[in-house]
Amino acid sequence: MMLARELLLLAVLAAIATAVPTPHSPGPERPLRVTTILSPPFASENEDGIIVGLAVDIAKDLADKLERPLEISVIGDGKYGSENEDGSWSGMIGEVMRKDACIAIADLTVTEARKGVVDFTPPFFQAPLGYLRLTPPDCDDDDDDDDDDDDDDDDNDDDDDDD
Repeated sequence: MMLARELLLLAVLAAIATAVPTPHSPGPERPLRVTTILSPPFASENEDGIIVGLAVDIAKDLADKLERPLEISVIGDGKYGSENEDGSWSGMIGEVMRKDACIAIADLTVTEARKGVVDFTPPFFQAPLGYLRLTPPDCDDDDDDDDDDDDDDDDNDDDDDDD
């Protein structure tokens, strides 16, 4: 996990270092503005109202390496980000696009639509996902298997011919 964090930080640092400067580009005197979403264990609020979690730890490490103060906030609309009908974006993707945040750090799925509007680092976390499905007997195919009892149940045959 430590190696993944270090690789992520290097990728983020490289992306920031090679970015074309704009009037909105944060300099060393400006804080690193990070947006995230409440999604434990990546980000959650502790009993004191402080945002904690893996995304926060990565943001702190990045700010330390850049020698910049950190401003971390939870996305106001509670969304990861999707394109609106007018072409604008909601959620963390929208905040980064509008330059309300320098970077988003969260359990954010990389999609083709999102890759078209923002740059992504290599993932810092991957989870193999799957699902289980119970198939009750009455949900099987509609084939009626009752006619096949003669072939399957030889042990239960009562043979009167042995007398």
